[in-house]
Amino acid sequence: AIKWESVKATCQRKLAETDYKVIKAVEMSMLNGTTLEQELPIEYVQYRQALRDIYNNVGNLDPYFITWPVLAGQEVITNGN
Repeated sequence: AIKWESVKATCQRKLAETDYKVIKAVEMSMLNGTTLEQELPIEYVQYRQALRDIYNNVGNLDPYFITWPVLAGQEVITNGN
């Protein structure tokens, strides 16, 4: 159970690290009259969804063998935070 708490905390931290990008995209879409899809790169949407998928499927995954999603320019991390 402790490992799952760590996995969930990591998911929340990684989502929080990209919140600024979503907030900026919302603000820019409002200012520019554009859609959110035009302002937020699809990579961020996919990355954040992959994190939510891990968080929401904790009962179906092995907490010791998580392959964390990455954004371009990030290092691939497996089995760790």
